[in-house]
Amino acid sequence: MNQPITFFRPRQTNGGATYSFHLESSNRRYRVFLYSRAAVDDSLVRSRRTESFNPEIARILNAIGPEGALFYTYEDRGLHKFQVVPAEASNAGPSSYGMLRPGSPLALEKIKEEVLQIPPGAHILIPVDREAEERLRCLQDYLAWLPPDMEALILYAISKPSLETRISKLEAKESKEDGEARGLGGWLKERFKRPVPIWPVALFLILLMLGLNAYLFYFLSQRIDAMAEASAAAGTGAHQGKKGSNDKTSVSAAEQKVFDVTEALRGQQDQGDDFKQLYEAHFSKLQTAEDVAKGLKDKKENEPLVFGLMKLEALRMDRQGAASLVAEKITDLRKLKDFFKEHLKDHPEAGDMLVPLACEAYKVPGLPAQKIGTVKSPEFPIGNKKSCTGSRLEDAVPGLDRLISFVKNPNGTE
Repeated sequence: MNQPITFFRPRQTNGGATYSFHLESSNRRYRVFLYSRAAVDDSLVRSRRTESFNPEIARILNAIGPEGALFYTYEDRGLHKFQVVPAEASNAGPSSYGMLRPGSPLALEKIKEEVLQIPPGAHILIPVDREAEERLRCLQDYLAWLPPDMEALILYAISKPSLETRISKLEAKESKEDGEARGLGGWLKERFKRPVPIWPVALFLILLMLGLNAYLFYFLSQRIDAMAEASAAAGTGAHQGKKGSNDKTSVSAAEQKVFDVTEALRGQQDQGDDFKQLYEAHFSKLQTAEDVAKGLKDKKENEPLVFGLMKLEALRMDRQGAASLVAEKITDLRKLKDFFKEHLKDHPEAGDMLVPLACEAYKVPGLPAQKIGTVKSPEFPIGNKKSCTGSRLEDAVPGLDRLISFVKNPNGTE
């Protein structure tokens, strides 16, 4: 880790790519860090001289598109500074970055337009998008569960320079005698009055670091196993699904309510084509409450299921006006956003259910920004929440009860 700044992003092969290179202008040398979801032309990400720094940055931003991220660092009168450059003025971009200071917990600070100074010994985590920012916020919350000394140990492991970096710094020091490069070899020669091979020392340092890392891994594994056992013991009384196996999936109250909605729809197929189409598209595969619990934990399954619940809530708010939403593709949220914009002001109670469901499926307190083909629809927040922090799926239970009542009595008569 040679630089005090790191992108916070997924490591999967489809999670985009990062690049690092230098741009040297007439008066300053910049280190540019670039994240892009798509591959970038090699000519844009190699170190080079440029006569006009800002136009060159604008050209790079235009190439990576609105889903990329860029920041650069430079030294000014001995101070290390950095600036985050937004790829596009969009609500989908991150609004905060993580700051790791020696002896302090992970802190999230607002991204500002001006150039910022990096405190001595600090390390900065830049989330690449809004989802990465939310996961960084979750990391901050989870670290707070650990004792302060263990939290500090983990943060130190994240921010400390690598062994390679430290050896390089030692070897780069100048010798005090005859202008010889001092380095680790020069220091050993001066200390023992004779040449000393560097590789045994480097090997010792490597083995020492491996031993410390192995101990840290073992220590954390023991604590995580203990926390998992305590969590499992606390959850033994949770509501179980309907299957009679010995290895049941724990089912929460909210997951049971979603299954109750499914059962109500299953029994009301003669109440109209909208109920029938909605059930077949989103709920027909759910045969037990355990199926619901597993589906909500799987990203590929929870978005279609949550989308179906949102469309059913739209039918409850205005059955005739929402009838056209039933046939919409599972991945297209544009018409649902337009419907909620128009109707939520008359049904504010709907937000109590929609926000927890949106946080479960989309990790935002509303419907996310979306691009299908050339058409881009912005993020639509439901209510006043800025993030999903503190949101629980259990908060949706009262709204799910309203859905069950609506499905059983869609015409509002006894």
